[in-house]
Amino acid sequence: MPPPDLDDSDAGVSALKDQAVTGMLWNFGGHFLRVFLQFAFGVLLARLLAPEAFGLLAMVMVFSGFAQLFCELGLAAAIIQKRDLDERHLSSIFWFNLGAGGILTLAFVLLAPALASFYRQPRLAPLVAAVSPVFVFSALVIVQHSLLTRRLAFKKLFFAESAAVLVSGAVAVLLALHGFGVWSLVCQTLLMAALQGAFLWFQGRW
Repeated sequence: MPPPDLDDSDAGVSALKDQAVTGMLWNFGGHFLRVFLQFAFGVLLARLLAPEAFGLLAMVMVFSGFAQLFCELGLAAAIIQKRDLDERHLSSIFWFNLGAGGILTLAFVLLAPALASFYRQPRLAPLVAAVSPVFVFSALVIVQHSLLTRRLAFKKLFFAESAAVLVSGAVAVLLALHGFGVWSLVCQTLLMAALQGAFLWFQGRW
């Protein structure tokens, strides 16, 4: 009986290590670039907008950020870690997340007046309703993002996420220059989620 081909095995392990190292570098680079871009756009918007605009959006994000935790429920980690993953699993997770995102969006639209009353800030109601579609946008990309992470395709994630931050930040600055106030921040939030979803769907092709 011939001995196993150790060279092929070693070559496979070496290739996997190289892929992991390359992916880690792309992941680190993408994180650094996104933080830098968000900081740069934040500084520009802080010069263009009144502090009240950031305060209003922060009130909205307190509730939306908390609700976002319940939308994904650890299913992204399940896609990444599950050994035997088939189409049935992906479809179930996708439709569950989309349904949860739709329910949260509807709930936020209906609760917008109550949240505005809670803060005693009538201007908050339309902002809450406008930001609510971010739950659907986020739900649409959980499977795509998880599959790319599972495949160590961090280069694709780098371009998709960085491009979304860049375009949405630039649009927000332009809107702020034209006097849109807090709505420039709302647009930035929605556009970043929507563009990231579009880019990930193009890259993932699931």
